[in-house]
Amino acid sequence: MQASKLSAGISALLATAGEDELVEVVVELGPAERLAVPAGSSRSEAIAAARSRFEERAAPVEVSVDRAGGRVLERAWINQTLKVRLKPQALRDLSDLDEVRAVDTTRTLTAD
Repeated sequence: MQASKLSAGISALLATAGEDELVEVVVELGPAERLAVPAGSSRSEAIAAARSRFEERAAPVEVSVDRAGGRVLERAWINQTLKVRLKPQALRDLSDLDEVRAVDTTRTLTAD
């Protein structure tokens, strides 16, 4: 397990979560490689290419979550994250994947 990928909030969550309890976390993928978009491509074509690259990079993480009995709840290609629900031990294993940059707790956003 790469503890450097786990936030302080995750460490606290793991310390209190039961072995069979499902926890919800946000998995941030590593930095995306710059895509070479052909000259003259439209904005929508560039967005489609970025989404496609995210799906490619997220696929091994999603497979790992599924194999561990977890579930991908949401995908956010724009910020390269997945919201997942899985058991604590599977979370520890997930942090070892090369595609995973960080794992953090979920947060609710509120308007100022």
